[in-house]
Amino acid sequence: MQGLARLEELVRKVVDLVDNRVESNLRAIANTMIVELPSDRSFTYDEFVTTQARFQKKQAEQLAIRNEEVCLGLLGRGRKSWVPVCWPNTYSKSVP
Repeated sequence: MQGLARLEELVRKVVDLVDNRVESNLRAIANTMIVELPSDRSFTYDEFVTTQARFQKKQAEQLAIRNEEVCLGLLGRGRKSWVPVCWPNTYSKSVP
């Protein structure tokens, strides 16, 4: 019985770690800026567009990483209904 209790405790800790990872990534996603507006300089229209395109590309890469972490955490918790949301381009009916 002691072995089973230790296993259950380990499973609880792993679930807590995954839940915390999901919550942490969701907070980071919610706080991600998608427009950079420095208060110490001005831009021409073309400079603004170019600067924002670079900034948004970088942010999109970071958001994709965070999104994958969230999806893996949710799927690891048995939430298979999230597959089309997490990976819409790779979803197929054969996913378990």
